[in-house]
Amino acid sequence: MLLQFSVANFKSIGPEVSLDLSASGISELAHHQVVLGNERILPTATIMGANNSGKSSIYEAFCYMRNAVLNSFHYGGDALPGGWISYEAPVGCVFSDHDEPTSFEVFVVDNHTYRVFSYGFSLDVDGVIEEWLNVKAKSARSSRRVFYRNRKGDGDTFMGLSAAEQKYLTKAIRPQMLLLSLCGMLNINVCIEMYRWFLDSVAISQDTLSEFHSLPGEKEQGQLLEFLSAFDETIIGVDIERQNEVEVSPRITVIHQIFESRTPVRFPLQCEGKGLQKLVALFPYIQKALHQGSLLIVDDLDAHLHPLAVRLLLLLFADSVSNPLHAQLVFTCHQSWHLSSGSLRRDEIWFVQKMENGVSSLYSLADFKDEDGTKVRKDELWQKNYLVGKYGAIPKLRIPSSIARDDVADGEGPYDKE
Repeated sequence: MLLQFSVANFKSIGPEVSLDLSASGISELAHHQVVLGNERILPTATIMGANNSGKSSIYEAFCYMRNAVLNSFHYGGDALPGGWISYEAPVGCVFSDHDEPTSFEVFVVDNHTYRVFSYGFSLDVDGVIEEWLNVKAKSARSSRRVFYRNRKGDGDTFMGLSAAEQKYLTKAIRPQMLLLSLCGMLNINVCIEMYRWFLDSVAISQDTLSEFHSLPGEKEQGQLLEFLSAFDETIIGVDIERQNEVEVSPRITVIHQIFESRTPVRFPLQCEGKGLQKLVALFPYIQKALHQGSLLIVDDLDAHLHPLAVRLLLLLFADSVSNPLHAQLVFTCHQSWHLSSGSLRRDEIWFVQKMENGVSSLYSLADFKDEDGTKVRKDELWQKNYLVGKYGAIPKLRIPSSIARDDVADGEGPYDKE
C-alpha cells in the first residue's frame, strides 16, 4: 500500500509536495484505517482544487515516475531485449529555476511481508542524477540500504545486492536508465517487490478511458453486469463482441428491462449516456485493483458520474468486505458534495492551491489551520466552509465585462467585475 508520494519541480509543482496516506490520529471513520505491520494506512484519498490549480500535475507526476520505472531499461542503448527508446526528461516547474532537478519518491508497505520500502530518484535533461532504494523489515528499528547511486559515482553503494549482481549491473546501467527498472527486468533480489508494486499500480484519465480495449473475458462478464446493475437496476445483461483486429474496440451492447415493457431493450454502448460508458471503461481497472490489492489513481473521477455513483466507488475501497486485499483509490475531482457525504475522513481530503507565484501547494483538511492556528473540527460544515473559501483551493471568479450585458456588468452580483 502507498504510504506517501512526493514530487518536486514538475510542471506547476515547485518545492516538494507530498500526498500522505498514513492515517492520522483523528476519530471519524476509524474503519477506513488498514493496519499493516506498524503502519496505519488509508484506502482512499481525494484531491480537490480549482481548475488549473495543479491537480493533474500530481496525477501526471505519478504517471511519469511509474513509466520511468517500467520502461527506462530501454533508455540509452540497445543492449537489452526490446531495443532502444529515447529519453524524455520531465517538464520542470515553469514558475521556478529550470536548472533545478525533478525528484520523485514513494514510501510503500508490502501487503504481505509488511516491509516498508522507500524509493526515489532525481532527473534532469541528461538523465539520472541520483537514485536510492531502502527497505525496513516489520521488526526492524531502522531501514537498510539496498542501493544508492549518483551521477558523480561517489558514495555509490549496492549493499543489498550480491557481488555478481553488482558486477553485471554496473556494466549494464546507462546514465538515463533507472537501476530499479533494470533490476526489475532481471528479477533481481529485493528490488523485484518494489518494481512489481509499480507494475501493479494503475493511473488513468478520461483520455485513457476513451477506448474499451481492457475489458473482461467471458467468465468476468457476469461481474461486469453485477457492477453496472449496482448503478442502474434496469440493466439485466451485457454482451461484448470482440473484433478480430486487436486495435478495434469491441461491440458492447447493454440490455435493459424497462418496467412498462415485457421485452428487454438492447442499446449499443455508444448510444448510452457518458456516465454508463465511463463505468464500463472503469470496471476492469477497479476489478484489477480490488483483486490484486493494488493502487488505482484516477484523474477527474467525477467527470460524467453522479456524486452518489462516486460515493459508491469510494465505499467499495473503504469497506474491508469488498476490499479485503487493501486496494487503494486516489482520485482528483471537483464535486464538493463529497465533503459532506460522510464517506471521507479529514486526512483523506486533500486540496491543491495555486499560490500567487503560480506554484501549486498541496495540503490535507486534517492539517489545515486557520489564521488563529486552529485545526478543522470533525463537526464543521466542510462543504460550506470550502465553498466560501475558508480552506482555500477554490477559483476566484469574475464576470468578464467584455462579453457581459451592460445591466449585468454594472449591477451587483456574486462575482467580481473585471
